[in-house]
Amino acid sequence: MFSRAALPSVADRASRSTGSADRDRTMTDPYYDSWRHQRSAAPHDRTTLGLPLETEKPTSDAPTPSDPAPTRRAQYTQPASGLAHDPGILVAEVLFLLVFAGPLFGTLYPLAAGAALATGLVTNGMLRVEAPGLGADGRLPVALLAGAVVFWWASRLDHRFADRVRAYRAVRHVVRVLLLAIALTFWTFGRGGGDPTGVLPVVLLSAVAAHLALTRAHRFREHWHYLLELARLRPS
Repeated sequence: MFSRAALPSVADRASRSTGSADRDRTMTDPYYDSWRHQRSAAPHDRTTLGLPLETEKPTSDAPTPSDPAPTRRAQYTQPASGLAHDPGILVAEVLFLLVFAGPLFGTLYPLAAGAALATGLVTNGMLRVEAPGLGADGRLPVALLAGAVVFWWASRLDHRFADRVRAYRAVRHVVRVLLLAIALTFWTFGRGGGDPTGVLPVVLLSAVAAHLALTRAHRFREHWHYLLELARLRPS
């Protein structure tokens, strides 16, 4: 039924067995490593059926939606009002501050104003003892300069404490309200005196007005802080 040509010969079977033995030897014999020097096949495609395609990660430094948002230090920004850009109005404000520096800084910054006043008085007393030949006109500029230096340092320190210590900020607010109420009451009645029964209502109304002005006038406070930063009386 079968022809002799269809059946493998003995030589064919021997060569096949020899080739199989050689292949087994090349992979198992540690001294026969010629297979290491053979050229490897082409790399396989990384795409596998049934698995999602691999996507390369972006190499640029641009932030991605998954990156956390960068945190920035809070800084004071210049008010959007055009008043700060007008030189004429700015000069008028500086002159107003110079004329009313005593009542303004004395009521708003009592700690810095008190330290400056004490420094001026002490400097004047020391000059009177150490330089008796120096008159009052000669002692006044030195005392004012010493007080101005101490006020500059104490004002910046006052703002730092108010920004960081809540208790100090609350106590300063109460002192401010009381001083402004007393000042407004004094300006209302004047030095001539008035009806004593009307003093208490004026003090209460002045205290309420001072509290609202200090807590609700946000744009005025921002512009005031901007002027203080220009004068280096407030840290930026």
